[in-house]
Amino acid sequence: MENINLASGTVGRGEDRKEIIGASLKWILALVVLVVIAYLAMVMYKGYLGRSIDNVSAEYQEKRNDFVGQNAKEVLDFQNRLDFAKSSAESQRDSVLDLREIERLIIAGSYVASYEYDKDAGAITLDCLADNYDIMAKQILSFRGSSYFSIVSAGESTLDTKTNKVSFPITLKIN
Repeated sequence: MENINLASGTVGRGEDRKEIIGASLKWILALVVLVVIAYLAMVMYKGYLGRSIDNVSAEYQEKRNDFVGQNAKEVLDFQNRLDFAKSSAESQRDSVLDLREIERLIIAGSYVASYEYDKDAGAITLDCLADNYDIMAKQILSFRGSSYFSIVSAGESTLDTKTNKVSFPITLKIN
């Protein structure tokens, strides 16, 4: 007859437990070693960051001391000049508009030799040159036809015999 074993398999269970516990212990030890290595790496990185922060802090303090010690007077002087230039520019008349209007009204054969603005009178004085008396008269009429200038008055004209040009002053009162 054949031998059939009907026993429940309690034999050998202790060895299986030892293998499972041994394998689990290996994994737990590996995990603990990994955690310790990660902790040591973080501690070393924290020290590196601390040194880096100290270096940057020292460099910042050095640059700040240089700025405060030497450049503060220059920066303050520059700011004072900037404020003065800004207030001066706001109080001055925009001469670009005046020059643009004069440029628009100048006719061919007439030239502006000098430009002077009188703030108190609100007038522009031009010394002009023209090729001949006819062009001089047309230039004066050109300025008088403009609505930008309220009063246009011409002074005494002279003929330069060397250049054959007519020199004449014009005073333009701005509206």
